[in-house]
Amino acid sequence: EGTITRQEAAVMVVRAARVLGLDTGVDNADAILSLYADSDKTASWAKDAMAYCCQSGILDAGSELCPTTAILR
Repeated sequence: EGTITRQEAAVMVVRAARVLGLDTGVDNADAILSLYADSDKTASWAKDAMAYCCQSGILDAGSELCPTTAILR
């Protein structure tokens, strides 16, 4: 029942997608994330993963990413 952050979950999802052979590349993570009010709170190591999850519809972010918010694994 441990928690992880939304950005940690995004990284895990992208790593799993890569194992399955999916292309998880994004052209410009900063441009994708700039659509969200709190994009500056996303850690540099999670930007590409967060952008992929937003672009792919995996992460329903609304107007904020909440990258450091804890979620249940």
